[in-house]
Amino acid sequence: MTKTAYSLAEQLLRGVERHPGYDALRVRVASEDGSGSIRVRGIAGSAGALLLAGLARSVSRPFAVIAPDIDRAEAWRDDLEFLLGPDHVVSLPPHDVVPWSAQVATGPVRDDRITAMLRLGDPDPPIVVIPAVALYRLAPMPHAVRSRSVTLAPGTEIAPEVLARKLIMAAYRSVGEVGEMGEVSRRGGLLDVFGPGMAYPVRIEFDGDQVASLRTFDVSTQRSVGPLDRVRIAPAREALFAEDLEERLKPLDRGLPASDLEGIRIRELVREGVYFEGVDWVAPRLGIPFGSVLEYLPPRTAIWVDEPEAVERELEAAQREAERIEPDARAKAPHLPGREELFDPPESAVARLGKFGRMESRVTLGASDRGQVISFDARPQPSFGRKLDLLRGELRRLSELGYERVIVCDNRGQAERLEEILGDGVVSVDVGAITSGFVFPAARLAVFTDHEIFARYRRRRGRRSGPSRASIRDLMTLEPGQYVVHLDHGIGIYRGLKRITLDGQDTECIQIDYAQSDRLFVPIDQLGMVQRYSAEEGRTPLISRLGGTAWQKTKAKAKKAIREMAEELLRNYAVRKARGGRAFAPDTPWQRELESSFPYEETPDQLRTVEEV
Repeated sequence: MTKTAYSLAEQLLRGVERHPGYDALRVRVASEDGSGSIRVRGIAGSAGALLLAGLARSVSRPFAVIAPDIDRAEAWRDDLEFLLGPDHVVSLPPHDVVPWSAQVATGPVRDDRITAMLRLGDPDPPIVVIPAVALYRLAPMPHAVRSRSVTLAPGTEIAPEVLARKLIMAAYRSVGEVGEMGEVSRRGGLLDVFGPGMAYPVRIEFDGDQVASLRTFDVSTQRSVGPLDRVRIAPAREALFAEDLEERLKPLDRGLPASDLEGIRIRELVREGVYFEGVDWVAPRLGIPFGSVLEYLPPRTAIWVDEPEAVERELEAAQREAERIEPDARAKAPHLPGREELFDPPESAVARLGKFGRMESRVTLGASDRGQVISFDARPQPSFGRKLDLLRGELRRLSELGYERVIVCDNRGQAERLEEILGDGVVSVDVGAITSGFVFPAARLAVFTDHEIFARYRRRRGRRSGPSRASIRDLMTLEPGQYVVHLDHGIGIYRGLKRITLDGQDTECIQIDYAQSDRLFVPIDQLGMVQRYSAEEGRTPLISRLGGTAWQKTKAKAKKAIREMAEELLRNYAVRKARGGRAFAPDTPWQRELESSFPYEETPDQLRTVEEV
């Protein structure tokens, strides 16, 4: 049962709970533990998230959301995090890679998935938001992932060398100094580890074979951030080899031909515990059990299915894409398992959903469904076209009808501007993170968002990400022939993804061409060194030479210019601070209205600057 301490969230939740349909829904969800379906009609905007948040804090059972696409999943996650708090919500996104390829999921996706897989096994599991396409690809079974996490506290008995070995077998890279997610470093009685879901890496100090202390530290300065009472270290990837050598090798006798050269290579890598490219796609042949991601849901989970027909269409689209790519993939990698070992067909995924208690939410239902539906009849927020006179008129009309009226703003500055423009007593204005407004006639509740009032582009709430690293998806938006910049080697021409053999192992790289026909192949695990070239339109850059000095001189000049600029800024700040200021008149209402009509949301830095000026 989840509690919330946010005042605006509490106001919105209490408003939604006034709807007569809410009590009917709550009673059915609390009483039906089986695989029944509750049909819900007339959900608009963020009303569904408010209803589910209300259920989560009043009904003692786990909840999940199946969203039809990734954008809707992000909206559900943002709304639920605001209403219940970020600790009560997790996301289980799909792998952001092309099916059958050797590409690896980007850091944030990997972190979200592994964090969700672990936390859903906790005694008080969070709500999980799952995009429909994530149901299509199978994942390692829950016990195969959760059994490989390591929980430590001061006083835990474990030898540092044993812990280091366990983490390396859980796909951590052993390095001299931790700097990225998935790395571990041991120096005598100290062990540093940076795991999925960690905001900072953790330094573990040992006293013999006992954990003496735990503390987080900053990667760049290596200084301590703060002590920890307990830490759970997640595995660095989902598909994991068995720790025992015999267990690792046993499945290979059944899954791979002993005389095949590629099979021999895979055997040796598995024997050494090396996670090679494409290991996720051959994992079923390596004895790693796979199943549906729905296996991670706790018992008695009640699932909110957002537009079931759209969910099925998304699954069918994912299947068509996998089938289209499969022939070429099998021609290049004959050891790939059968499709049924890697993917869950749409009809099977839908049947698995049918084994859970479900709230199936549709905007409209057929005539045969009437009488079996809990109807909410929510309406989306009206469109005001940035016209505040229309907004004032609608607010007055709703006031006469006895509606509770709330405008949710993305930041404090916008809220203050709206309060000044609209005047006192017209509407309640507060700061929050509601994705879409709605009107609940039966609850006499109207919730509007400022970004919809002003047709403003809404900035996604920030997510903690891992180390700065380019993703394959970003690079796939490049066309061969476009310019890129390598941190060490300078400006070159992107030529696409290439597969080359390094040390007897096929490695996926991007090719960058430089002056004098030089070529550079950058492995995909080093994409953090590469970024798209950007400059003023029409300007053609000078291509660098591999091994030349021009790029190093350019970097040195840039560093010198930055240093000089910083020194000049400091001088200017000192002079400005010594001089007297000038007070200006307060902002007028028409200025506030002009500021509010700006179509883009201010960044936190812009807002701080406005306040400081």
